[in-house]
Amino acid sequence: MIQIRDAIADHVPTCCPEDTLADVIARMWESDRHCLPVVDARGEQVVGEISDSDVRAALKKTGLASGLVQVGEAIMHEGAD
Repeated sequence: MIQIRDAIADHVPTCCPEDTLADVIARMWESDRHCLPVVDARGEQVVGEISDSDVRAALKKTGLASGLVQVGEAIMHEGAD
């Protein structure tokens, strides 16, 4: 069985829920992408996605620096007011 990490690791940058938004911003910038798949800690299953607008919303909502907000927190509150 093919693992997600094997299928997309060389072609599509990913992030994990434990990564910070600073990590995501850097990966998006380096790869010229506006959205990244979020994979579980083992890199075996896609558990969501995070977009540049999700990043902006999370930073605005929390008022914290991008290095202090984790991806999991940002996508958990996606769309919540």
